Amino acid sequence: KASVLLKELEKYHYQPIVINEKTSEEIFNDLIKSLDPKGLYFTKTDLNSLAKHKTQLFAEINNNNCSFLDDLLRMYKLKLNYADTVIKFQSRNPFFYTVNESINFGAIESKQLVLTENDTELNKKWYQFLKYQTLKAMFQPSVKYPNTLDLDSKTLLSTEPTFREKIKNLNSRKIKRILNSTEGLENYIGKHFLNAIANRFDPHSIYFTPSEKDDFISMISKDGKSFGFYIDENKNGEFEISNLIPGGNAWKTNQLNTGDVLVALKF
Repeated sequence: KASVLLKELEKYHYQPIVINEKTSEEIFNDLIKSLDPKGLYFTKTDLNSLAKHKTQLFAEINNNNCSFLDDLLRMYKLKLNYADTVIKFQSRNPFFYTVNESINFGAIESKQLVLTENDTELNKKWYQFLKYQTLKAMFQPSVKYPNTLDLDSKTLLSTEPTFREKIKNLNSRKIKRILNSTEGLENYIGKHFLNAIANRFDPHSIYFTPSEKDDFISMISKDGKSFGFYIDENKNGEFEISNLIPGGNAWKTNQLNTGDVLVALKF
């Protein structure tokens, strides 16, 4: 598939990119970023074990060599399961809120992938990330506590176990959805790899799997029974609209927007 995609892009793109080791390295980095955007799975040590492939992707594609994807599949599956274990371990007891510490948002929300050196540092990053998410959820206004900033510490901390469990389940579900992807983890990685190649030629180009192509056509079809949007789970565990399909049913209503939370669906 990668070989065919490259040939099509080189043939039809108005300004094909140069196929060399530098481009190979860029695609490698783009792929890792798409698989682990917050740097919560891989470490620099992990990627060192994949370094031999970094500048050789095009050579491997031309030789029908799948060793990179095979190595990445093993590594990704291992690190996803490791992250799930860390999440459950870190969330088993209340977080400490009386210590003076800080969290580096640049290592989580940066457009550039920021990785820890090793698993020890990764565990610390997960602890701070889970703690921050829990604390943020505790201060979210609710029907019971509309003004959380006015709550005393005892009342506020009484909500901590509930939100800590919620955050644990939220992050664990994200990992399970990847591991148990309907297309299979191998195809999930393959799709991201093909998209990394397409995006390097053109940031507006997207690779669709056959099922994604059918879904897209259905969404923009006048006759297809489709809502015309994609959904994803937000930080609060709610299902929200992640993307509207231009020309689709939802887009035409001019009443739905990205970020809207879904309460119910009905055809």
